[in-house]
Amino acid sequence: MDTLKHLVPSATQSCTSLLLTASGLPNERTISDLQQQLQALDTALGFLQNNMSETGDEFAALFLPVKACHSVCTDLNEEIKQASSAGLQDWTSLKCRGANIAGLTNKLKLYTTTIVIKTIAVGSSSGTFTLAPSFLHTYRDLIEETQWGLLSDMKNTLDEFEQREQDRADGDICS
Repeated sequence: MDTLKHLVPSATQSCTSLLLTASGLPNERTISDLQQQLQALDTALGFLQNNMSETGDEFAALFLPVKACHSVCTDLNEEIKQASSAGLQDWTSLKCRGANIAGLTNKLKLYTTTIVIKTIAVGSSSGTFTLAPSFLHTYRDLIEETQWGLLSDMKNTLDEFEQREQDRADGDICS
């Protein structure tokens, strides 16, 4: 069974690999947002790695989010490579794990925020490090942006669902 101590380097490697792959894609906003989020994730994973004890037990709650980051990065990297070889031009339409790149970027943002919050909580409560106010301000903004993104995603999903139901109802009335 993997431990968090062993999983973090693998997650970092998959994140770095995806960042390298994404750097070869067209400079579109969706791709730029993904690259920016991957850089933040890489920083968060490095921060986590640097603040873990020998066992990493104090961060056991992060096992699933880090594992999810690893899986998303690995799967998306593979999907992009396959789409590139097939000559895909519209990267905004690429789907992986049932979501487009923007949706996966939001998932990675949520995982990054979770990792950072837990790392800060453990580090500050144990007194192993102190945080500069600018660092806290930056991550407060990240948390607010993540919350806004999640609310926006939920609203879009609900709107799509309502539209499908309306289309279905309209079809039933006409027949």
